[in-house]
Amino acid sequence: MLTVAKCSATCARPSLYIPLAAPWPDVIMTAPKPVNCRYYYADFHRGRESEECRLIKRNRDSRPWHRSLCNSCPVPTILLNTNCQEIALEATVVKRFGLLERVTVYAICARHLIELDDPLACPRCAAEAEH
Repeated sequence: MLTVAKCSATCARPSLYIPLAAPWPDVIMTAPKPVNCRYYYADFHRGRESEECRLIKRNRDSRPWHRSLCNSCPVPTILLNTNCQEIALEATVVKRFGLLERVTVYAICARHLIELDDPLACPRCAAEAEH
């Protein structure tokens, strides 16, 4: 229900008043944040509900994966921002502080066969790009 009200005694232009009570139910369903990662797989065809992270699934030493880990996963950022063309990643779900589960990433430059401390920058790929 909308009502028309004047904004002040000196203002001749009416403004709309929108009540704060919402006409929809109190329970609002929220969809999970979309995942933009090449390792995320979801299948909802014909009633199936399967989701998995294929990067974490490859690592047998990892804790089980669940969908909420994707919200804080560093892998999509690494894949977008790295200077290494041939990066190889291994992800593991670990518990921190006894409560929080996080994804940790181990990265290797497959071209130069070196372990990367910072997965966003391979020093040898950066040197090749400068020349």
